[in-house]
Amino acid sequence: MTSKNDTARRMCAGIKNLLMVAALAIMLLAGPAGAASPPASSFDGTYTGDVPNGMNLGAKYNCVAVPHMRLTVADGVATTHWNGPLSGPVSPDGSLTISPPSGTVLKGKFTATGFSGSVVTRVCNYTLTLTKG
Repeated sequence: MTSKNDTARRMCAGIKNLLMVAALAIMLLAGPAGAASPPASSFDGTYTGDVPNGMNLGAKYNCVAVPHMRLTVADGVATTHWNGPLSGPVSPDGSLTISPPSGTVLKGKFTATGFSGSVVTRVCNYTLTLTKG
């Protein structure tokens, strides 16, 4: 016959084991310590500038200037809006090429102080010179 103390000890040991298993499960689900977002790129930041009139590629279309263009890089991914959203990874050397199904192609290279490149649509070719701010 077991005493009340033995029963209480076994219950406490069982609860302790259950808590240890629960804590281990939480740690496994949380993943390794410090596994947050991807590392930031040295090109992360906001690049802005006015884009002058583009060169017409033969269509009867006015390639108007684009004031206040904004190109943002976060965690090594560049995003902007040009006839729809554009997004793509920045290479470690600063190169960027975004070529979505819309036909608009954004190409260029980031430096520590800016971005130089081009946007080519189906009818216009624009030259970009943006400053990191």
